Amino acid sequence: MLFRSLLTSPKSRPRVTGRLQVEALEDRAVPAAFTDPLGDFLPTYTGVPLPGMDVVAHEVVVLEEQGRVVFSGRMAGPIAPTQEIGALYLFGVDRGLGTPRFLDPPNSPPVIGPNVIWDLVVRINPNGTGQVNNIIAGRLVTPLSTADISIVGNEFTASVPLSVLLPSATRPPQEWTYNLWPRNGIGLNVQVSDLAPDDGNSPFQVVAPARVASVAVNDGSAQRSMVNSLTVTFDGPVTLDPGAFELLRQDGSPVELNVAPSELDGRTVAVLTFAGTDLVGGSLADGSYTLTVLADRVHDRFGRELDGDGDGVAGGDWADGLVRLFGDADGDGDVDGQDRDRFRSAFGTSDAGYLWYFDFDGDGDVDGLDNGQFNRQFGHSQ
Repeated sequence: MLFRSLLTSPKSRPRVTGRLQVEALEDRAVPAAFTDPLGDFLPTYTGVPLPGMDVVAHEVVVLEEQGRVVFSGRMAGPIAPTQEIGALYLFGVDRGLGTPRFLDPPNSPPVIGPNVIWDLVVRINPNGTGQVNNIIAGRLVTPLSTADISIVGNEFTASVPLSVLLPSATRPPQEWTYNLWPRNGIGLNVQVSDLAPDDGNSPFQVVAPARVASVAVNDGSAQRSMVNSLTVTFDGPVTLDPGAFELLRQDGSPVELNVAPSELDGRTVAVLTFAGTDLVGGSLADGSYTLTVLADRVHDRFGRELDGDGDGVAGGDWADGLVRLFGDADGDGDVDGQDRDRFRSAFGTSDAGYLWYFDFDGDGDVDGLDNGQFNRQFGHSQ
């Protein structure tokens, strides 16, 4: 992973806080990249209109804890062929002293981008090299490490040390803006194929490390009579390494997990189901459990570890407890009269009125065997 070398060391595991918290955290969805219209080559562009010269998405993200700024662009087609026409990809950055810097007629007609301003330029070449040109700091030119530049298909990413971008800045990075434009050479305005955005600057974005957004037991309902699955939702897209989840019984022994990840609305969702000889009806056995999401085995799209303890810094596992108690229909930690009334309403059913979480053996009905199990549990608590 491109940014894995930027990771901080894991923090100590958090203390388990008790019964599993299923409420969603505050919305921290990762901002989407800015989009740019497909095929909007500048009418003044006189070069070859390769798809790799047409910007369709772009973003600049500040990674504060790593001291890095990540510049990214997506083109309408592959970038590699653009090398033959002398292409380069420029981010003009306004750090507080930006001015319109495209050449004016008559030296380089026509006028383009009058509202695009910058005082520093980040350059990425199709061959994976690049540099930073700090225009107002004596035109200080700093080569970029090829290890910090990635070009794959129609996308490129450059991770630039913040220290390289700071000299002569008059605003903090969170207030910087930028514009991206490809061009087929240096010197003439007619070499610029696209402006993204079309005429003006986009803001830098600050993206916190990924966190666990919510954990749902079964379908999210309160009952703990049967626990057949856990659904862990992250606040953005993440990569899950093997062993990212750990579920321990009260005696410290692990529960075997099956993990089924998917992407939903820009977030990674992992459904955990269970295996082992002590399962009945697909449910965990009665008892207390600790679910842990291991920070060093979950990484966001920048390669940073999960912020499991929610302190805004990558690293630190997420952990909390949950309980399974057959007969606990309202999830209050005991099997009492309210649960008995609900069980009685479901007893003898297999279709209408059937409540699956009272079906102890998972055979499709609530019968005498299930009733016997409920009676054994009545009056118990966790």
